[in-house]
Amino acid sequence: MKALRSFVVFILFATGSLAHAQTNWAWANPSPQGNTLRGVTWHSGQFVAVGENGTVLTSPDGNDWVIRTSNTTKTLASIVWHESQLVAAGEDGTVLTSAEGVAWTKRSSGTIAFLNGLAGNGAGLVAVGNGGAILTSADAVTWIARNSTTTDNLHAVAWNGSLFVAVGGSPDDFTSASVVTSPDGVTWTSRDPVSARCLFALVWNGNEWMAVGNSGAELTSPDGLTWKLGNTGSGVAQRGLSWNGTTFIAVGQFGMIRTSADGEMWADRSSVAVTANDLFGIAGDGSQTVAVGAKGTLLSSTAMNASSWTLRSSEIANASPFVLNVAIRTGWAAD
Repeated sequence: MKALRSFVVFILFATGSLAHAQTNWAWANPSPQGNTLRGVTWHSGQFVAVGENGTVLTSPDGNDWVIRTSNTTKTLASIVWHESQLVAAGEDGTVLTSAEGVAWTKRSSGTIAFLNGLAGNGAGLVAVGNGGAILTSADAVTWIARNSTTTDNLHAVAWNGSLFVAVGGSPDDFTSASVVTSPDGVTWTSRDPVSARCLFALVWNGNEWMAVGNSGAELTSPDGLTWKLGNTGSGVAQRGLSWNGTTFIAVGQFGMIRTSADGEMWADRSSVAVTANDLFGIAGDGSQTVAVGAKGTLLSSTAMNASSWTLRSSEIANASPFVLNVAIRTGWAAD
């Protein structure tokens, strides 16, 4: 035990010396980085992923990823493209904008609510968050708070061409669901969530709405006004949902991936050989789907039914506690 204490002291001393001598840090394990990723989108030839500690990654192909500087350490939970710019939102009402995903500018949202979701309709943006927060903006610079008619946490919002739908649930993020709708993002109406558990993700496939959430909960609706309760069969929290033109893809806790062509029959695509980390976000470019999650997890699938996945991030699975979550500092400087 004395030898172990001496070793730990040596490591701490050496770490302090290196911190004094070096200038720039780069992730060594996991790779390309280890912060949890919460959201991802595709636009203009690149995927952009966001997450904890202000993490922003970009990739032209879903395989090779570059870490970008966001100028914030707040968690970023959602990202969308709106009117010639990328918009990201998250913790403490944080909003960032970028023309290309490389340089980011902070914007004032006027709220300290955690903003979980973003959606645009061409004319403006809607942001939804905890405590029933709903904000709207024409340009992502100036934001206006709206009355959501609920104090539940709102986790996702989407637009189908004529209606915004936002979903969420009780403050414990488990017990019950909430659904609110608006034709313009300004006036909102509560809808009956038919006893579903808390909902985390939402998508429109051209014919129907689908929302998924805790304990395998699934809601579907042809119009966003009346909803039908179902279940994907997963039994765990489902955090992300997408439609790739032929298939619904839901991702969530413990690396869960499930797919369905019709929203009724679901296939399990999970594989612990690929990842058992929680998955939070999912997006596609028409030929490839990317999912993101805990510990910087990055997955991609080129199968239209999402039956097979490739891990694009790497982690030393059985590393010593001394080499887990290691960042290497580069650019040595003389004392």
